Amino acid sequence: MALRVPPDYQEAERWYVRAAADGSPLNAMLAGKLKAQRGAYAEAEPLLRMAWEQGGDSAYRTEAAGYYGLVLHRLGRLVEAIEPLRTAAARWDEDVSARYSRDDLDVLSRTVDPEEELAHVEAALTA
Repeated sequence: MALRVPPDYQEAERWYVRAAADGSPLNAMLAGKLKAQRGAYAEAEPLLRMAWEQGGDSAYRTEAAGYYGLVLHRLGRLVEAIEPLRTAAARWDEDVSARYSRDDLDVLSRTVDPEEELAHVEAALTA
C-alpha cells in the first residue's frame, strides 16, 4: 500500500515567491495563486497583477486572471475584478482546466471558479 503525502503548499509558496523575484510572470502567478488559495489576498494582489499585466498571450495568463479577479473581489475592488474575471471565464476550460486532472480532488477543491466569481461580482455591482 502506497502512502500519499499531501503537498506542502506553504513551502511551495515560499519557493515561488523567491522565484518570482526574478520578474517571471509565471512564477508570480504561481506564488500569487497559492497566496490567494490560503486567503492572503493583499499579499497575492501585486504578484497576480504582474502576471496578469505581463503574461502576454500565455495560457497561464488565464489562470492569473481568474485568481487576480478573485483577489480583487475579496479586497472589495469589484469594478476592477470584472475584466480579469471575464477573460478567465471565457478561456478557463481551454487554457486551465485541460492542464489539471479531473480526478485530482485536492487541486479541484482549491481552484477558483471564475464564472462563479464573476456572477458574484456582477450581482454585487447591480445590488
